Amino acid sequence: MTFYLDPNFQQPLPSNPLRVPVGTDVYVKVFTQATDWTVKMRVHTCYTKPSPTSPDHLRYNLIQNGCEVDTNTHLISQSTHETRFVFQDFEYTSNHQGIHVMCDATFCSTSDYSRQCTQTCNSTIRRNVNVKRGDGVTTSSYDFTAEGVTGSDKKTTEDKAGDIQ
Repeated sequence: MTFYLDPNFQQPLPSNPLRVPVGTDVYVKVFTQATDWTVKMRVHTCYTKPSPTSPDHLRYNLIQNGCEVDTNTHLISQSTHETRFVFQDFEYTSNHQGIHVMCDATFCSTSDYSRQCTQTCNSTIRRNVNVKRGDGVTTSSYDFTAEGVTGSDKKTTEDKAGDIQ
């Protein structure tokens, strides 16, 4: 996962630490370096927390079930190996160290049209509704979690499926 300052995804945010003013649009690219075009990546959930170990009640959903959760997040594009979106940076009231951004995705065969591996969003924007993960996972799917940090000293990627960024 990489963060950018511009809608053309040309100006990566500097790391160590990533710092942007509250209210700044943060452009996010979630991608894999896999070269197998028979496999597609579907981002299901992206959310923020004050820290990776913060309790779930401090979680703020940006993308849920592959769809925008509120008007401060916009999906820009989705392709076989990449999802791009933008959200407006904010600050948790009890933490002035920034926010941690995490995304969950599944890898599926491009011929898999199950609910888990396809994307359909209605035009109604929902607000921070918790979902149960794992429903309808097919044997051709692989899950991963990518984590990035805005406003903190670190940026990491946890890779359960291989070649995830």
